[in-house]
Amino acid sequence: MKTNLFHTLGNSLIHNAAGIAEEVVRLRVEKDSRYKRNISNSGSESAHFLKEFIQLIGEKLDSPSEDTGVDVTNWGKDIGEMAIRHSSELDYALAGTVYLRLAIWSFVEEFASQEQYSPADIFQIAKTIDPMLDQAVYGFSQAYVRNHESAYARFKSSVEEWSIPVVPLFDGIAILPLIGDVDTNRAQLLMEQTTQRALELKLSKLILDLSGVSFVDTMVAQHIFRLVDVLALLGVEVMVTGISPAIAQTCVQLNIKLEQLETSSSLQLGLKASGYGWIQNVEQQNKEKAKK
Repeated sequence: MKTNLFHTLGNSLIHNAAGIAEEVVRLRVEKDSRYKRNISNSGSESAHFLKEFIQLIGEKLDSPSEDTGVDVTNWGKDIGEMAIRHSSELDYALAGTVYLRLAIWSFVEEFASQEQYSPADIFQIAKTIDPMLDQAVYGFSQAYVRNHESAYARFKSSVEEWSIPVVPLFDGIAILPLIGDVDTNRAQLLMEQTTQRALELKLSKLILDLSGVSFVDTMVAQHIFRLVDVLALLGVEVMVTGISPAIAQTCVQLNIKLEQLETSSSLQLGLKASGYGWIQNVEQQNKEKAKK
């Protein structure tokens, strides 16, 4: 009885998929003002994909298999990715599932009445159809979650790259101002990007300014001062400026000999010591001579 029941209902869903899809759209237009405003752009397309899904449910009812859940979930992912490409918000997109359930169950109710299905038959149908609807929603939501994770990873990577700006001052000399918290990940990125930029810019000296860093833990401090050693091996002299009392205490705990480093209490003094102020004075003098 169960096989014949699913076969009959499955075929009926396949043959009536277009009408059910249109009913879904009609219900949503009636209840969802936001959808109604956009119906001219999305109505026919929505009905097309709804028809596909209803047919898929009919096929799985008629010929169930071990891959039923996977197939339905994958369909949900595909539609989720399409919705993302159309810049649909997740809550707006998921709102349509309510009307999909209503339309499908209205059809099943009418069909079951005509075929005189028993309450046990309806229960068996519900146990099969509802999980498929849930799996489609899960796949749909999963596409959004993955898209969000991917976008966040790209954003984080971009922010981290911009958070390590090696700025050339003049030939062979650059400044790296660190601002904000420095965690282990950022410290590792600091090592990789700074050494790469030092080679690209052919630096002989780098001013590492820590004025904007209020606190670092011992692991991060090790990364920062290991960077000094690595750059030294590359022939880049490092001046560390703006060391706060908290960072100084961490260095003492790690037995880092600050007196062995070229340091300056402030970035301004560090720039002056590196000849930046002298160059400015020369440029100013040249401008004054040109005016005369």
